[in-house]
Amino acid sequence: MAAAFRARELMTRRVACVFPGNAIFGMACDEGVLPLDERVAADEAELDDIYETERRLLYVACTRAREHLLLTGVTPVSEYLADFGAKVTSR
Repeated sequence: MAAAFRARELMTRRVACVFPGNAIFGMACDEGVLPLDERVAADEAELDDIYETERRLLYVACTRAREHLLLTGVTPVSEYLADFGAKVTSR
């Protein structure tokens, strides 16, 4: 009897925006990571564009989840999670 094979893929947030999946896991949705502090500090002249682009990428990646969506991070979490009305729990 042949065993069923289910592929799992790990991809960046930018790539995930293109491919839908049954379950999407967004990791490191932390303040300072999303958006990345180094990117913000390097491009202060384009700060509004950086924030809008990162927020849009997270939103689009989340909408690709067909059945399950899990976003993880440590406190303090990214301000972007509040935009989705996300419930923040800690363990």
